[in-house]
Amino acid sequence: MASRAGRSMKHGSGRAILSFHEVAMSRPPALPVSPCIDICHYSRRGHCSGCSMTQAQKRLFAGLKNREQRAEFVQMIRDQQSIMGGYDPWAAVYAEKVRNNPDGESISPSGAKTDSTPEPERG
Repeated sequence: MASRAGRSMKHGSGRAILSFHEVAMSRPPALPVSPCIDICHYSRRGHCSGCSMTQAQKRLFAGLKNREQRAEFVQMIRDQQSIMGGYDPWAAVYAEKVRNNPDGESISPSGAKTDSTPEPERG
């Protein structure tokens, strides 16, 4: 079942299906990883056929350093995918990518890993 408005839904087995926002926010203090799933083929009016992002959106995500902004961006991309249609496989691939990046690494639009561990607050 799909998630509505970022809320968890129940799967037929009784297990909760997390919204993309919940997945992106699930492992503090790591920053949410990019919605890019490394297909990067722009065949849909400038949108990637793998994740739906445009090149400008990929650059924008790379510049986001705030955890909440990144999580909201991931949800925005999921909403964009829902409107455009044809992105059903993305959810499983993105969830696997999130599980494989436990050290606070994010993936830049070029596919290169970058350390995104937040610096300690000074005060």
